[in-house]
Amino acid sequence: ATGFIGVHLLVEILEKTDCVVHCLVRAKSNKEALTKIKNTLSAYKLNLKNDFKRIRPLIGDLGKRKMGLSQTKLTFLAKITDVVVHAGARVNFELSYDQLRGENVLGTREIMNFCAIGKHKSLHYISSLAVLGIDHYTKSQKKRKYLEKELTKIPITSGYAQTKFVAERNIRNATLHGLNANIYRLGEVAPSSKTGIPNTKSLYHIFIEALTE
Repeated sequence: ATGFIGVHLLVEILEKTDCVVHCLVRAKSNKEALTKIKNTLSAYKLNLKNDFKRIRPLIGDLGKRKMGLSQTKLTFLAKITDVVVHAGARVNFELSYDQLRGENVLGTREIMNFCAIGKHKSLHYISSLAVLGIDHYTKSQKKRKYLEKELTKIPITSGYAQTKFVAERNIRNATLHGLNANIYRLGEVAPSSKTGIPNTKSLYHIFIEALTE
């Protein structure tokens, strides 16, 4: 909920449902976590009105085991959660697969494990069109079942794309064993149609900004 995609998803969920939303945030306290969410909402000029009371900040870390949560907290959340929207990722097209694997691959596995305990939960995973290059490559190789280490060597793909592809494959494998999951591949996301404010960290935005200077 502290990134461009995540905070817009948060607003949509709160506006269109009556859900209470638990948001995983890296912070030292609930106050700091809540402040981070508020600052992100403010930066993109998003107004929640009375819906803000349904946000529950959750101190944790996607790159850590059990998402940085205690077993007690994890068990409690597993009992009350109906739907998991996984929009968290470390996005950096310059870093290698190994550098991004912790948050993007192992973090997704922790979320899959969470979905498998307690009450039945459905998973909505936000992926990327960046994986298409790997899709085409693997299909051209007679649908060979690549191992994770082999996938990191596929040419003309970023480490980020590789992590998203492996995470997708892990989720698809889990659906064969009962996980209810949907995968959404986002392309370059344009500025909000409501506020006109772009994601300032987007490569496309940085490119356009550089051309206009």
